[in-house]
Amino acid sequence: MASTVESRALHDLEKAGAHNVGTQVQSSDLTVDGARTTGLATGLQTIVEYSEVARGMSGGRMIVRSGRVPRTSSEVAFSKALDKKLGHPTRISVFSGARQLDVVGIFVDPYETDLLGVYGGPNLWQSLPSSIRGSFPQSSSSVMVSWDTLPIPDGASVLSRISGIPADSLMNGSNSRSFYLSASQRSLTQRTPGLFTYPSLGLMALAGIVMVGMLMPVFRAESGAITKLGVASRPILLGVLSAIAMLVVSAVVLGFLGGVMLGWLARLWVIPHLLTQPMSPFPPLGGVLLRLCVAALASALMSAAVMSMPRRGHRAARRARRWTRSWRRAVAVGAVAWCLYRLAVVHSIEDALVLGIVMTLAALLILPDAVQLVLRMPLPPSVNGTIAHRLARAQAARVTTVAMLLCGCLALPCSLTVLVSSVQVSNAAQALVPSGQLVLQDPSGEAPSAAMVRAVEKKSGVRGPVTVESIHGMVDGSASNCFGVMVVSSIDDLARLNDAPIDGAAAKTLKAGGVLDISGATSNLTLVPDKGRPTTLPTAHMEFRPAWAQKYAAAMLASTAAAMKLDLGKDAYVYTDVTDRQISLTKKAVFSAGGDPRVVSYHIDPEPPPIPWEWWLAVGALSVIALLATFVSTRALGADLRQHSAQFLAIGLPPATGRWVLASQLGVLTFTVVPLTIAVGILPTALVAAVNKGLELSVPTGVMALAAGVLVGAVAISGAGAMVGVTAKERTVDALV
Repeated sequence: MASTVESRALHDLEKAGAHNVGTQVQSSDLTVDGARTTGLATGLQTIVEYSEVARGMSGGRMIVRSGRVPRTSSEVAFSKALDKKLGHPTRISVFSGARQLDVVGIFVDPYETDLLGVYGGPNLWQSLPSSIRGSFPQSSSSVMVSWDTLPIPDGASVLSRISGIPADSLMNGSNSRSFYLSASQRSLTQRTPGLFTYPSLGLMALAGIVMVGMLMPVFRAESGAITKLGVASRPILLGVLSAIAMLVVSAVVLGFLGGVMLGWLARLWVIPHLLTQPMSPFPPLGGVLLRLCVAALASALMSAAVMSMPRRGHRAARRARRWTRSWRRAVAVGAVAWCLYRLAVVHSIEDALVLGIVMTLAALLILPDAVQLVLRMPLPPSVNGTIAHRLARAQAARVTTVAMLLCGCLALPCSLTVLVSSVQVSNAAQALVPSGQLVLQDPSGEAPSAAMVRAVEKKSGVRGPVTVESIHGMVDGSASNCFGVMVVSSIDDLARLNDAPIDGAAAKTLKAGGVLDISGATSNLTLVPDKGRPTTLPTAHMEFRPAWAQKYAAAMLASTAAAMKLDLGKDAYVYTDVTDRQISLTKKAVFSAGGDPRVVSYHIDPEPPPIPWEWWLAVGALSVIALLATFVSTRALGADLRQHSAQFLAIGLPPATGRWVLASQLGVLTFTVVPLTIAVGILPTALVAAVNKGLELSVPTGVMALAAGVLVGAVAISGAGAMVGVTAKERTVDALV
């Protein structure tokens, strides 16, 4: 709206009963030099949102975190995310040096905390050169009007009467306060609550097992005394299980109520000082309490039932172990075979996620055999080594239990972390043109005008582009979501796009009138033009640059298209072997010619994917479970070794013998669990990446280092606690005997 119409509209809104009326200029065309607002061959652009108060409002949803609000047309404020992305600048240039602006403040949007936004001072947009201000019809600047108290339909009627824009159109572009509340960003925790629910359930299950382990010796002694009085064992067992169930449920409910109380107090006194957006309602927690009770009860009652079973004979126990080992290995082989089969049909992240879970299960089933294999490895030939080797093999069951607890707690989160990181990196890599390439293509997907190309070549000095065309039609038989056919003049042009030579078989097929499949298909493709009959063509297959393979399914030569009399459309001009200076000059040439800045695409290395803090917290929760489980298990190792240590001292062996035994057991844990956990974390995604060329393996070293550190730390801390019990230097031989 023109300024006079705008003033009249604001006056009429206030007259109609609106309060706090204000206007704000908005645009997504502001190009900050140095920000990655271009460089993508396909996919979404990284847009910098621009807003500027014209009247009445003091920043809208903007909350200033540092500095101040811009007051002149040469000042701007950055969103916190953009400020971090650009390295906390104090002065910037926009539109390739057209204006220099001072950064005077940092703000956050409480409803969109990851916004890449710039907040300008008064009349900044109007002060830009006219060639820039009015040259971007795809996403030109607009005026946003806001007010309080007056219903949106009434306000739209006022604006429609003044501006001539239909009220329906204004209503379609309107948002209410409730919309911003409902459309605000959701955290990773809200999107995937299992990150905290599953570790909590695991902690409850472990707590149930630990509680049973502490109570059962007492219950067993008392039930044995009662059994001697002639009471049947079944009622005693039921009574023991009932008592355990009551204790477990009481503990879970009390702990749950304590946690709810702490959370409620935090919502009152702590969280309001930390959040930048409205607090969500208090969540329903009845289902969480039920799941926690079920997990703790199930683990506790199963453990109690197992520990209450009468002792079997040596032969029966050996038979049961043999049967269990056979079934465990059979299930492990079946899981591995299923994973190998699924590799050929993995098409989505969900498939890869299931693959990671099953592979973790297979690793846990194989782990006992790996522990046994390590225990069979000979230690240095000495008395200490021989005793340590034999006792470590005797304690193999407990060592295996600790290993499975550690691996189970950390292998799966490592696997999921590698998968998420790889997907993020792959999505970014697929959208990037190869390094050294410069692509000129309108946002609509068509090649720019000849005048624009001439201006670019004159300004930047680039020459000899590859002209990329496409047929008016599609191909049938593509193995990807792309169905277009790219047309180039020669084999050399295709090699320039691929940034790699075209193999001899593919070149021969292309010269013979065939097509090159880049979608991953395994059979001949059928060309289906908009005008003409479908034709099945000889097809060669090879890997191609993802930036092009994500846009086209196949490629053919211009001579083949001409012989088949196909209608073509010009898509882009691609320059190769360009320098950073030529890219910068190209951007300036496009700006000077009044073109859309999104015409220019070039290579920028993708940023490493951030690991959300919720993910770190989830891994930390599982680490706590692993530490507790290891401490409980190694306590039993220490208790047994105390008796052996006493016997060693009694027969004259040095005190170091007991420490040697414990060190050997902990060494087995370290050298078995750590490599296997890291391998399980990386292997599923690595296998998927091997068969899916669109997935690029990315291993976040921080998370993997944390997992390895937790594993080693758990073994070391638990071992230190057990070592104290093993050391018996101050005891006399008489007391030990």
